[in-house]
Amino acid sequence: MSKNIILNKTKNFNKIAIVLAFPFDYNQNTLAAATMLPCVINYMTKKYPSEEKFSKAKLENFILKLSCDIDHITTSGLCIFTLTIPDPKILQINKLKEQIELLYEFIYHPYVVNQGFDKTMLEREKNILNTNLKNSLQNLRGYINSTLPNLIDKEGLYHELSLYNNIEKLNNINEKDIYKFYKDTIYNTNPYIFVTGNTKNTQIISLLNQKFNSKDKKLHSFKNNFNHFLSPNPEQKITEIKNFKQSAVVLIYKIQNMQNKDKRYLTITKNILTANVTHLLFNELRTKEGLVYHTYASANTSYGILEIFAFIDADKTDRTINKIKEVMHQLTNIKNLQNYLELLKKDYKVFLNEEKDYFNSLVNEKIDTYFKINSKHKTIYKKLLHTRPKNLLKFIKRLHLETIYCIKEEEND
Repeated sequence: MSKNIILNKTKNFNKIAIVLAFPFDYNQNTLAAATMLPCVINYMTKKYPSEEKFSKAKLENFILKLSCDIDHITTSGLCIFTLTIPDPKILQINKLKEQIELLYEFIYHPYVVNQGFDKTMLEREKNILNTNLKNSLQNLRGYINSTLPNLIDKEGLYHELSLYNNIEKLNNINEKDIYKFYKDTIYNTNPYIFVTGNTKNTQIISLLNQKFNSKDKKLHSFKNNFNHFLSPNPEQKITEIKNFKQSAVVLIYKIQNMQNKDKRYLTITKNILTANVTHLLFNELRTKEGLVYHTYASANTSYGILEIFAFIDADKTDRTINKIKEVMHQLTNIKNLQNYLELLKKDYKVFLNEEKDYFNSLVNEKIDTYFKINSKHKTIYKKLLHTRPKNLLKFIKRLHLETIYCIKEEEND
């Protein structure tokens, strides 16, 4: 068996997932082409040159899923092709050869005209993306998401890789540019192949070896350079008046001297604030005080950022900011941390049992662990069990409130 075929055995599901992953560098030169590639490749192939014919071929061959997606963590990108099929043992006929042939056709023989993807489809998809981005700016959450990269990292990578800051590139990309990216990233390379399900089926492995391991093509390495930690700046408060029907505040924290080992502490801190077993933010800001419509926190471990969001009425802005600060101060109490950690440990144990029922979770975990994007869930749980409150406390004390961002609704005359 070739070294680029990775098996993920499970007997709990009557289906098989075959995932082909092609690494690439995600940057300003590739961002637009990578974003648009799934939009032009997902709907038809050279052999099936219409959406209707391609859909019919998938149906006739018992294809549960056949798709192309782009994933990236900062500058590390993966172009992922997924084929999900019923386990052949539950079908009365063997369609493996046809199913894998269709996967090959989908990846290596897309619908191409004059060294470019279909121009009409590209324009359609660009219009849809443009419309979605513009519409999102009319929504308070979408507007916040568009502005945060500029507040957090004005001239750095986080700012550069935001889709909102690359609309011009997306508009200017053409069908030939995308095809060149496709040739460089996919057509001229061998993929990493992940098989989840009944991996004892030797026919699958044989067919994958025949179709997707060319001696003339190289296997690109995945550059797992995820860490681009941002250094804290002096605290600032920014207020905008906007024509929305509600207001919001966002508190943005960065970590002093952030290191790779701090990533799990950052995730734990976020989970303490928002997990179902603690409901800390929700209980303190909504249940007890009635300050917010909705509140949540997010953590970006690649950049070292903790963000706390609260959606409110404008006249509750100052009270909400002060209450969030009080909540964060609660986390400096070692007894509180010990209690929260015990709750998280019990919650994660339940998650480990529940995830066994989710096929996609097994598929994604194998890919994440192979490329060192994340650890196995059991490993994460073990680390959580051994997390000491005093070490978590030391991390929390290094959280630096850098930005208080307020968006207030316009006052009606």
